[in-house]
Amino acid sequence: MFIPESHFFTDTNGISQTAEQSFGPKDVNTFDVTARFSSTGGMAYALCKSVVFIQPQEGNSQLVNLILRPYQQPITGLNIRYIVYRGLRRQDFFTGELVLPPTAAQTDFIRKVNKSFDDFYEQTKSEKPTFETKYIGFDPANQQDSETLDSYFFKESEVTVTGDTTVESATDAFELPMVQAGDSLGFFQTGECGIDIVLGYGDYKLENAVDEFVFDLAYARKSHVKIDVANVTTAAQKKRVKEQATQFIDVAAFYGFHVENGSVTVNDNGSPVKTKGLDIYNNIVSKFYSKNTLYLYIQGDRGRSYNFYGNYSLASDSNFNIKVDGTGTNFGKNEWPVHVVESTQQHEEVNNLTIIQLLTDSNPEAMLYVQVGDLTNAVKNNFMNATALKAPEDPNSQTSIAYTPDLLLSNPSVGTTDKKIVATFNVLIYQGVGRKYKINNTDQEEYDKNQYDDLFDLIAEVSLLKSSSNAEQSVISSQILKSVQFNKDSKGLAIVQTNKVQGYIEQGEERFNRVIYATDVIDHMNNATDYIEATSPQVSTGSSTVGSVTSSSQRNLLSKFPFYLQEFSDGLETIKGMLLLDSGVFKGSQLIIGITDEENNQIKSIISDQNLIKKRLFLLAYYNGPNQLVSSENVDYQKFKLGIVAEDNLNNINIYLPDQEVVLYSLDNSYYFSKDFSSVLEQEKQQVGNGTFDLTL
Repeated sequence: MFIPESHFFTDTNGISQTAEQSFGPKDVNTFDVTARFSSTGGMAYALCKSVVFIQPQEGNSQLVNLILRPYQQPITGLNIRYIVYRGLRRQDFFTGELVLPPTAAQTDFIRKVNKSFDDFYEQTKSEKPTFETKYIGFDPANQQDSETLDSYFFKESEVTVTGDTTVESATDAFELPMVQAGDSLGFFQTGECGIDIVLGYGDYKLENAVDEFVFDLAYARKSHVKIDVANVTTAAQKKRVKEQATQFIDVAAFYGFHVENGSVTVNDNGSPVKTKGLDIYNNIVSKFYSKNTLYLYIQGDRGRSYNFYGNYSLASDSNFNIKVDGTGTNFGKNEWPVHVVESTQQHEEVNNLTIIQLLTDSNPEAMLYVQVGDLTNAVKNNFMNATALKAPEDPNSQTSIAYTPDLLLSNPSVGTTDKKIVATFNVLIYQGVGRKYKINNTDQEEYDKNQYDDLFDLIAEVSLLKSSSNAEQSVISSQILKSVQFNKDSKGLAIVQTNKVQGYIEQGEERFNRVIYATDVIDHMNNATDYIEATSPQVSTGSSTVGSVTSSSQRNLLSKFPFYLQEFSDGLETIKGMLLLDSGVFKGSQLIIGITDEENNQIKSIISDQNLIKKRLFLLAYYNGPNQLVSSENVDYQKFKLGIVAEDNLNNINIYLPDQEVVLYSLDNSYYFSKDFSSVLEQEKQQVGNGTFDLTL
């Protein structure tokens, strides 16, 4: 259950909003990601504990924009990357090129940055310079539009050492200040201002990103921002650019989401007051034009929006792909990948029930998970499995694709008997139609997607978190959730996030670089047994009950993925097989791919050679036909070719294999490893709970 806690970003009585200023799709070409509003010049407050970066507003030298990067997330389990305040008075922060001095009349922000500045020079016993704006990151003359926001929030300073003196690069000699939730920042201008709320997917950057939204200083400096596809030349690219809209949420919906279980603190004549329930709607959400809007985000195949690939469609003339409250329509307002629901219902209950039906071919891999929202008729834990999603049989139907049974989304409402929804957002993860892939778009044979395919991204991504050059390992996590069906006999379902771990294993004086891709279970449903019942949408499973009792360099890399070894033969080769240690936590729900750094580079080279989009790992059965093999030692194993499944620039999905084969094996449907990855591993004793076991077989 989400329990959001936030502070309202300005004075509640000083704002209003028109339809034109509101967030969301305006027509088929434009989507406003900034929620604009008219302000009477109220104070701006920090929505949550955050790091602050200030930039000038384009076209008005008297205004600045503030970019907050949350240090403490206001909605645990939902990663907000940035909150951008647009249209604050520069005079409340700076005079010329200097930060304002602290006085009783100044904001919390000004008093705190001055105190931090004074404390630093008092502790270092060095002479305090004049407090210039550049020392807190405001240096527009030396900051280019093309620089990314991440390069400032995750800056890596360059230093020059001369004798005993260390000098930091002038362009990096700043520290972005920290503010607490509710700290006063400065006044909004009297007139039109704006706020963006941006979702985050992890602290990494994409190399050679294609059609991703660019969060650079040009974005940060605008008075308001919209996605405009009017001049995008191809239909395929236009579709990809429109996907950017799913990374933004409406500020009205953000605060409306607090009504069910959260709280919002507001400033009442200078005193903080915590509001809950419908008081949040009456005092805050009602100020916005979109106050009664449900935004429906449906993540479909491969992390794209519902029906991005056009495979969720009926054979009828209407070609509708979703029903809302019994009425067929196409998903997404004005052809954008966010569906808008604005309806009035007649009842006397607390919440409105929005009834949706999605398309499915009733395949056994179908599943639905409501990440944000309340699915009242879920089988369990906000999940619907293939059985629950199976379309009712229709003997007159000419197609295998039909609508699912009703899916009931419950959200708070206002009114007496004419009930309108409180602005909010629901996020669904849905897999309803089976997919088959081809190799390089030329092979006529199609290959089914398995549980371990389309999971692991982060192939060419680079961490934004700087580590020391001698760090033993680096970890990148992708917070784009994915669905997995595991333990197929018991119909187990899981929602996972994926990680990439890079490190090395030592053998003598040699280091062997390795790359691991692994899942973390965020939530799960299992019809047969509930052996990981403690898992919740806010807590990932981990290896807290499993650890090494010996000192080994391999444990630095593999400690979260405990294993034991079993040798087997594949033809004339002897392979060190890896099996996941079953502690009762991971059972059936953990998927791990282990390859060498050289093998990973072979996979990465496909991306640049083919200019691929939306890349993920794919395991292709090594032989045609059954993939369950038996070694001469009577060990059951599977054998795969490792490749990539990705989009080309026409949004076609294909499998791509490297010129030199990367072969993987699996003994347990959990660990997938190459011969070179496991070859240098040593058997170790493992601790499970309070017991220690020698895992030598």
